[in-house]
Amino acid sequence: MLIQKFWEEIIKADRIVSYNGYKFDGYIMKIRSILHDIDIPMKFLKDRTFHIDLLQFLSEGDTKRNINLNLYVVSLEFLHQF
Repeated sequence: MLIQKFWEEIIKADRIVSYNGYKFDGYIMKIRSILHDIDIPMKFLKDRTFHIDLLQFLSEGDTKRNINLNLYVVSLEFLHQF
């Protein structure tokens, strides 16, 4: 099953990086895993250094702020020119 394969591959990583992964992607994967009786790796559930959510990081924890990832990337590319 695809979800099982996802967990098998993700657990091999030292870290994963997402954008809004805490509130969306990670949440959906956990729910789908529970519905299909697939074990979720403890590393994903408990280790906050394993999964880094850029939205959380860039918004300094205030995910209600309108954070545009594209704007950050363009700004960094601009600053890199100098």
